[in-house]
Amino acid sequence: MQALWSLRGGDAGASGKRGVDRGVSGKVRDRGSKGFVIYLRGKGTYDVISNSTPINPGACIGDLSNDHIKEYILDNEEIEEANITAQTISSNRRKVTKALQAKFDEWQKRNDETVSEIYYGCSIAIQSLIGNYRLAKELWTFLEKSYSSIFMATIDDELLKLEDLSYANTKNVPHLASTINKAKETLTGLGYQFPEVYYVHILLKGLGTPYSSLARDIRQRDVKKLTLDDCIAQAFTEEMSIGRQDTSQSITASAMKAGKGKDTQRTGQKNPQDKPTDRKLFHCDNCGPNPRHPTPACWILHPEKKPRNQQNREQ
Repeated sequence: MQALWSLRGGDAGASGKRGVDRGVSGKVRDRGSKGFVIYLRGKGTYDVISNSTPINPGACIGDLSNDHIKEYILDNEEIEEANITAQTISSNRRKVTKALQAKFDEWQKRNDETVSEIYYGCSIAIQSLIGNYRLAKELWTFLEKSYSSIFMATIDDELLKLEDLSYANTKNVPHLASTINKAKETLTGLGYQFPEVYYVHILLKGLGTPYSSLARDIRQRDVKKLTLDDCIAQAFTEEMSIGRQDTSQSITASAMKAGKGKDTQRTGQKNPQDKPTDRKLFHCDNCGPNPRHPTPACWILHPEKKPRNQQNREQ
C-alpha cells in the first residue's frame, strides 16, 4: 500500500503560487515536500512549520510572567540584562502584552492559512486522518513521519500480516484474536484509524470454512453495531462448541470399535468383512484363475487325484 498524498513543487505560475498535486501519484516525493517548503518560504510562512508556537497572552491565566516580559525587552530593545529591574518590567508590562498579542494574532492567521493549504493539498483519504490538526507544524511533522518510505514499509508489513492470517496457522481463536488486536494497536499508533468492520472482516476471513455459519450470521447484522470484541467472543464460543462435537464423535467411534472387538471375542468368529481380499490366485487350464488349485491338481483334468471319499460319494 502506498501513501495517498503528494505535494508537488514547481515553477511559480501567473498567480505566483506553486501547483498542488492532490495525491494522484499516491506516493510522497522528496522533491515535492521540498518544493512546498520553498513555496512557504516565498510566502513568508515557513516559520509556521519550523518554529515553536508563540505565546498567546490572551490564553494566559493572569498576567504575563516577568520572564516573558524580560525576554521581549531583551529581544526588542537595546538594553543590558543587568539594567532590567522590577520597575522596568512593571512599566513595560502593558506594552509587551499588547505587542505579544499582536504577534500571536498575526502568527495565528498565517498558521490557519498554512494548515488549509496543506489540508487541501492532500487526497480525500488523507484528509480524513488530518482533519483534527490545528497547528501547521504538528500537521507537517505528522505527514513527513507518516508517509516516509520506512513508515509505509511498516504499514505494508502490518496489513500483509493481517491479510495472511488464518485459523489453520494459529493455535486457537484467542491467539488469532490477539494477533489482530496487536496489529490494530500498531496501526492506530501510526495514525491509521481503520473502521471496526475491517478488523471484523479480517477475523471472519481468518477463521475460514469451519466457522462459515458464524460468519454468515455476523455479516447479516448492522455493520455500524459490529465490534471486534463481540465477534471474537462469539468465535470463541463457536470454537468451544466445535471442540465438544469433535470430542463426542471421537468417544462414539471409540465405543463402537471397542464393542465390535468384544463381539468378536464372544462369538469366536471373525466378521466376514474382515476377511482378507488379497488371497493368492492359482491358474487352472480348465477352471481358470481360482483360489483353490493349479492345473496339476484339478480333479476334472486329473480324476485320479480326486479323494476316495469324494469318488465314493459320486458313485
